[in-house]
Amino acid sequence: MLKPYNVTRIAVAVLVLALFASNLQIAHVLSADTDRTLVKTVTCQFKENSFYKTILLAVPPESSSIKVEMFHVSSQPMENFTDTPSYYAFTVYNGVTIYYRISYVVPDSPLMGYEIVYARDFKVLKIDLSKLFKDHFKIFSCSEVRLKITIKKLNIRFRRVMPDTLDMQIMKNFINMGEAANYCALISRQINDEDFSALEESDVAYVIISPGELSSYAERLLEWKRSRGVKAELVLLSWIKSTYPGRDTPEKIRNFLKDAYNKWHIKWALLFGDYRKIPVRYIFNPDYLREPNQGSYKPTDYYYMALDGSFDEDHDGIYGERKGLSIKDEIDWMPDIAVGRIPVSNEDEAENVVNKIISFESTPTGQWFKRALLCGAIISFSQGGYPGIEGAETCENIARLFPRDYNITKLYESSKDYHNYHNLTRSSVVSHLNIGYGCVNFVSHGGYDSLWRVYKVDSREFWDCYLWRMDALMLSNKFKLSVVYAASCNTGAIDRDSL
Repeated sequence: MLKPYNVTRIAVAVLVLALFASNLQIAHVLSADTDRTLVKTVTCQFKENSFYKTILLAVPPESSSIKVEMFHVSSQPMENFTDTPSYYAFTVYNGVTIYYRISYVVPDSPLMGYEIVYARDFKVLKIDLSKLFKDHFKIFSCSEVRLKITIKKLNIRFRRVMPDTLDMQIMKNFINMGEAANYCALISRQINDEDFSALEESDVAYVIISPGELSSYAERLLEWKRSRGVKAELVLLSWIKSTYPGRDTPEKIRNFLKDAYNKWHIKWALLFGDYRKIPVRYIFNPDYLREPNQGSYKPTDYYYMALDGSFDEDHDGIYGERKGLSIKDEIDWMPDIAVGRIPVSNEDEAENVVNKIISFESTPTGQWFKRALLCGAIISFSQGGYPGIEGAETCENIARLFPRDYNITKLYESSKDYHNYHNLTRSSVVSHLNIGYGCVNFVSHGGYDSLWRVYKVDSREFWDCYLWRMDALMLSNKFKLSVVYAASCNTGAIDRDSL
């Protein structure tokens, strides 16, 4: 961390509304560059419904020291608030609905802090901003922030490379995307503070990690990928465990992936097996549950994607702690490779999934594949002067990203009158899923086995499940397989039977 965070901690639970700067407009990025010093001026304008935002700035790989200063703030006091804003949300735990209050952490300044992180072939300055800040027990709302960024450069040169497919995707998140390609350079990932390697230099884009008992099915998938021109390799989990250093199996897998990133230059990794076959890393996130064994440890394969650091900077065996619980934020949330998991637990499941993948990729898609289903529910209602949060708004933004020849169906629970949408109900969702869509997106509350909507009748809130796990198991869409994304709590949990 280049600058310590100075935060007044009013509560421990924080709602992450969006990743990076989706609700933050970057008005201007001005630069003045010399051989040893780069100065940038950034003007950031907050949009409605944004509270905490992160901006990402690609910097030269030769950067040695960076200073971020705030030299202008446009703000106004929030007369109705002398304390932090809050609202009620819920989760479903072991069949019991738990309601809890979320309060925002209001910092002492719009500039919360900054640090250097790495994203694949880029060195990145990550700046955290807050629309709300506190001064003398009064809360202010910020509309615009101007930052001066001074970057000192070393008199050395890194080997530049052309951005690949993943680099281009990462670049879309940078506020200086236009110049980021000039900063793309080969940056190695350190393995356990050691200069350790078990691999020879090679050109491998895709690696499959499989336990021995499922390897024949993983090998069939490997040959299919190779037949489509993908440079791929299969590596057995037993070899990784016997070859690489690490405190446990997840750390050994991650050290192998670091080695494969450095020597093979991999872009993708596939974990062929469920969490019992290939273990997942649990990170510590004590949000609203006090007991550490009841929800505070979250399973994530992001541990295998972000290859910088150890996820345990204070070496206490608790991974992914945020600043305040550890000496720094232990996760930089910058991916270096794309990681997927096929969570099969036995040979029958493995054979079935591989057959589906090969059939899906080898069979021409029909017009159904150019259909998208967007389902958005109310997340929270407006209260205390703060606007509510609706999944329909996110779905509308997603709809604008589809090509014009896509047929989009919208199912919403909303307080607004959007164009051409239908009601979000269990029967409507199931019937549309049975039709078959190429893409399906859910934005709502969720549980391990369900998706939920909230609505009001005479000022009273009611909760209703609009999709159960058993509904999904009973679908009749046959071979019209969808790409599904659910922005909802607990759905798709990789360490249990979930929706």
